[in-house]
Amino acid sequence: MLGRYACRVAELSREWGTAAFVLFYLGSYAGWQLAGWGGPGGRLVVGILWFVPILSVAALSCWRAGARASVSDRRVASGWRLIALALVFYASADVAMALYTRSGDLAPFPSIADALYLMFYPLFLAGVSRFPAGRSQRTRLQLGLDAAIVAAGGVGLL
Repeated sequence: MLGRYACRVAELSREWGTAAFVLFYLGSYAGWQLAGWGGPGGRLVVGILWFVPILSVAALSCWRAGARASVSDRRVASGWRLIALALVFYASADVAMALYTRSGDLAPFPSIADALYLMFYPLFLAGVSRFPAGRSQRTRLQLGLDAAIVAAGGVGLL
């Protein structure tokens, strides 16, 4: 009984420690932006790169979730891995955009960063669609309508 209690305390302290770190990380970003350090160019580059570590941790977490799920459900595992790959593309796009921004030149259009950003969406959608959904006709119809609304919104932005 005491072992289960100790494990739960360790889990809670790890969760609270992670939450405290994330709050500190985001708070320091907000403080840095509000203080205006680095000038306009530096603020933009750091603002782009600041979230690459978060995206990297998220990608690693998704990949690990896929590894855990591969034992019980290959479909769910592939969904998590596709989402991890989508996050890697997004983080890579942020790095490419920061390099363009740091050089002082306008990024060419279309650029490598644009292609990397665009790869995020189909990979993420493919990953999410791998997760189990309800088997009923109504649930499949709702999922199809939701996907159509998101697709129409994305096309409307172009």
